[in-house]
Amino acid sequence: MSETAGTALDTFDRQAGQIAQVSEAIETECTTLASHVDEMADGVTHSAEHVERALERIRNQSVALYRSVFDPTGKIVDPVSQARGKLNAARGGEKGLILEEMLARLGASAKAAGESSVLIESLRYNAEGSDLLGSVPDMEKLQAFQKELSAAFRTQLGDIQQVPGGGLRFSMNLRW
Repeated sequence: MSETAGTALDTFDRQAGQIAQVSEAIETECTTLASHVDEMADGVTHSAEHVERALERIRNQSVALYRSVFDPTGKIVDPVSQARGKLNAARGGEKGLILEEMLARLGASAKAAGESSVLIESLRYNAEGSDLLGSVPDMEKLQAFQKELSAAFRTQLGDIQQVPGGGLRFSMNLRW
């Protein structure tokens, strides 16, 4: 029996030694992993600092550009939004003239296509151009209308649909 107990103790000692070796190997791997995680964290911190410096340079350049173009002394909160506002305000003075010009060109183009042949059902106007919905008796009138408009605007026909009972409905984009 003492021989069996001795064998059991030897087996226990061997297994305890193996467990200790595996524990040491795990500890070494964990230490290496923790070191890599620290390196990665340092890299992320360095990258974040680099991004922050780049953003600060962009902010400073935006302010300098705004000052050189729009207002050398005024208060600047958001130079991009303020610049958009100034540009929109500058365009606003021309909108009336462009709208009047566009309406005059629409009238002249409709006349050229045949006095009562073009019916504009919807007109959407904005700073970049207009969108039309309308109807004409045939494709020839639509082409004549578009050709006249093309002298003053970039035109693009959209949908063209046959209307029951005759005629065509169309959509057209005008851009200046």
